[in-house]
Amino acid sequence: MGRPELADADASSEPSLGGSTAEELFESARRDDGGALVPAGGGGDDGDGGEATGATRFGDRSPEPRRGGGRFINFLRGSWRELQRVQWPDRNQVAQATAVVIGFVLIAGGYLGLADWVSQRIVDIII
Repeated sequence: MGRPELADADASSEPSLGGSTAEELFESARRDDGGALVPAGGGGDDGDGGEATGATRFGDRSPEPRRGGGRFINFLRGSWRELQRVQWPDRNQVAQATAVVIGFVLIAGGYLGLADWVSQRIVDIII
């Protein structure tokens, strides 16, 4: 039934994935934190047909096993790892951004000072 070109195809064959098998593509995929993805059902062919031991579920966001200490220590370790990933600006970028901020503050201050002076004169004329 259906399309004749698919009737002759082997039912167990996988669809074309650009020369790679689904397992190869899955193994090469990485989560945001750099760990390998492991399917919720255990994935892979571990031989026993059951769930692989130590498998990480898709929703599990813990990048590494807990290393002693409490939640606070793990929070500090994670914070330090994130700070090491930050692309900090160099001296020229900081100087340029500071000049832009100071220039904007001077222009805004001048405009607000002028607006205050004009509005004060108008109120003095009315009174």
